[in-house]
Amino acid sequence: MPPPVVTENLTREMLAFYRKAGIFAHEAPVRQVVTRVERLNPAWIHPMHGGSFTREIASQFYRALYEERFAFNGMLRGRQLPVEAHTP
Repeated sequence: MPPPVVTENLTREMLAFYRKAGIFAHEAPVRQVVTRVERLNPAWIHPMHGGSFTREIASQFYRALYEERFAFNGMLRGRQLPVEAHTP
């Protein structure tokens, strides 16, 4: 269970979880929301899951979400889905 307040850079773990769980179909919509939140420059972020963190830690998460791949890649919960399951 994550701590109630995050004080360290957990971006690697966050992105690995997103890739493993397959929860995001595309990166662009997430990055649009990140841009909006970043412009607000909140002092704290209280996500629905995981610990709260300050704007100093948030900047690390923003950067990771802008620069790294985290969207669905054919894997769901760490398992490769059959090709026909994710082919349009």
